[in-house]
Amino acid sequence: TYGGSGTLLNQMVLEETGDIYMPGSDDYMDKAEKQKAVVPGTRRIVAYLVPVICVQHGNPKRIRSLADLARPKITVGLAKAGAVCLGDASDAILRKAGLEAQVKKNVITYAGSCEQTQQLVQLREVDAVIGWDVFKHWAPDKIDIVKIPSKYLRVHNIPAAVSAYSKQRSEAMDFISFLTSKQGQAIFAKHGYSIKPPKI
Repeated sequence: TYGGSGTLLNQMVLEETGDIYMPGSDDYMDKAEKQKAVVPGTRRIVAYLVPVICVQHGNPKRIRSLADLARPKITVGLAKAGAVCLGDASDAILRKAGLEAQVKKNVITYAGSCEQTQQLVQLREVDAVIGWDVFKHWAPDKIDIVKIPSKYLRVHNIPAAVSAYSKQRSEAMDFISFLTSKQGQAIFAKHGYSIKPPKI
């Protein structure tokens, strides 16, 4: 099942289903652990993510900073906080930069997943989104990235853990071991993910 991290966690708990929980950021694994929705001790880090500003290829609106997202006539898309981990990360960045109210005046849509968030730029529906650095690798000919100052950031990670509702816990743990093996990590690296903590 694909979806926003918060949406998936709620679904997993309500339906008591699933073998592995793999949210898009560590924040939601923390929530899953607090809810006892995953098996203690099975959490592993699969890859790392850094928030960036994603703009249309060539950066036609010349967006260079978070403050530029608040400029008149700039259209912005954000992931939906509370449902998508990227949305929570975006809100935290904008609050820390003191720009949340100004930028949100330019937000024309909130996306329900990371995939939908990057598509907003890829399909030219908005001028910019706050996204993950890996989005550039998903569509290198359609998305460029603008770095966000490190004082507003923290590195996030993609974790995986065995669901508390799994009836195949041993097999689920075997798959997580594969994800974090040399072979599994090579697959993630091939698709643009950082498999070591990046410096910001």
